[in-house]
Amino acid sequence: MAPPARAPVAGVSEMPDPALTLVGGVAKGIVYLGLVLLLGLLPAAFVLGSGPSVLRRVRTVAEVGAVLTVLASLVQLWTQFLGSLPPGDPTIDMAGIGRFAGTQYALAVWGRTAGALVVLALLGGVPARARAPGAGLRRLVAATGLVVAAMLVVGSVVVNGHGGAGGVLNVGFAVALVHALAAIAWLGGLVLLGALVLRPRSEDHELDRLARWSVYAACAVAVLALTGAVQGISRVGYPEALLTTAYGQVLLGKLAAVTAALLLAAVSLRGTLRRRRSSIRRRQGSLRETEESPTTPPAGALALRTRREAGLVVGAVLASGVLSSLTPARDDWAPTADATAEIGPYAVRVEIVPARVGPQALRGTVPPPAERFSQPDVLEATLRRANGGATSLSAEMPYRLPAPRDPGHPTPVTSISAAVGVPTTGLWAVTLTIVVSRLEQYTGEVRYEVR
Repeated sequence: MAPPARAPVAGVSEMPDPALTLVGGVAKGIVYLGLVLLLGLLPAAFVLGSGPSVLRRVRTVAEVGAVLTVLASLVQLWTQFLGSLPPGDPTIDMAGIGRFAGTQYALAVWGRTAGALVVLALLGGVPARARAPGAGLRRLVAATGLVVAAMLVVGSVVVNGHGGAGGVLNVGFAVALVHALAAIAWLGGLVLLGALVLRPRSEDHELDRLARWSVYAACAVAVLALTGAVQGISRVGYPEALLTTAYGQVLLGKLAAVTAALLLAAVSLRGTLRRRRSSIRRRQGSLRETEESPTTPPAGALALRTRREAGLVVGAVLASGVLSSLTPARDDWAPTADATAEIGPYAVRVEIVPARVGPQALRGTVPPPAERFSQPDVLEATLRRANGGATSLSAEMPYRLPAPRDPGHPTPVTSISAAVGVPTTGLWAVTLTIVVSRLEQYTGEVRYEVR
C-alpha cells in the first residue's frame, strides 16, 4: 500500500468584498428601476387606452429610464471589475480594463446599452393617435420590435445575476427572465397610474378603465408569485437559511414590501369597484349628476394609495437588485467544500455537501488514469476530527455514477456516499482509499471546515 498523500484543505468560494457587493446590488436595483421607466409604462398605457398627451409623457419618462439604466449599468461594470482584481495585487491598468471589457459580463452590459437606445428609437415610431394614417401598421412594427428589444435588454440583466448561472438555455434563466418582466409590467403600470393618470378630479369615464388595469395587474402578480416561489425554493433551500443568512433576511424584507403593496392594491380595487358601481347608478339616473355616493372613495385617495403601492414595489425592486449580488442562502447556509487530492497516480476530486453539522454526503470522482494504471474498483472513505479525536465515522459509498461514455477513452467514475451524520463543527478530515486490487491500494486525506 502506498503511503498517505499530503492532505489538502477543501474550501468554499471566497466571499466578495461587502462594500462592492452593496454598491453593485444597489446599482442593479437602479437598473431595474430604469427598466421599469423604459419598458413598463407603455404597455400599461395601451391597456388603459391613454391619450396622446399621456403617450408623449411616457416617451419622456422612457428617456429618463434609459439614462438611469445606462449609468447604473456602468457603475455595476466598474464594481465587477474591481471585484475581479486579485486580492494581493489590485493594480488597475489599461490592459486589465481591456481584457475585462471583452468578458461575458461586460458584453452583456454593452448589449444592454445598445438595446436601451433601440427601445428609445422604436418608441419614437409609436403613433400617438390610433387613427393617424398608417397608425395600425406602425404600431404593429414598433410593438414587435419593442418586445424583442425588451427581452434582450432584460435578458442581459438576468444573465449577469443568479438566473444566468446555468446559461441562457437553462430553466433558471427563463424563470428569472419572466419574473423580471412581470415585475416591470406591474410597477410600470403603478407609476403610470400614480404619476400620469390618476388625479384628484379624475372623471368617471377615466376611472372606468381601471377594470382593465386590474386584470393586467392581477396577471402580472400571479406570474410574479409563481416564478418567485420557484426561485425562492431553488435559492433558499433550507427554512433556517431565511433567518440566518443575508440573502434570506433581504428576501424577507422584499416579501414584506410586496405583501404590503398587495394589501394596498386590494383596498384600491375595492374602492374602484365602489366608484364604478356609483358611476353606473348615476348614468342610470338613480343618483343626481352632482351627487356622490357616501360610500364612494374620492379619486384623490385612490391616487395616493396607488403612489404608496408603487413606493413599496420600488423598495422590493431595489431589494431584488441587492439579492442578485448576494450569495444565495442555500450556498451560504449549506456550502459545498471541494478539493482535489493527489492520491497515488490519481487526482481525485472530492465534494462534501453540505459542509455543516448534520447529514453530509461525499462525492469522489476518480478521473481516467494513465494508460499504465488500472481503473479502481472501489473508493472507500472515513471521517474523523482533524485534531486527533477518537471518533471515526465510516462513509459507505454504495452509489457509482459513470460519466457519459467517450469511445476510445477511459470513463471517469463518481462514487457517492450515503448520508453521514457529522456531530460537531471544526476541522474534519476525510481519509480516502482507492482500491485497485487486493494488492494495489492508495490512501490520501482531505480536510475541510464544518460550520
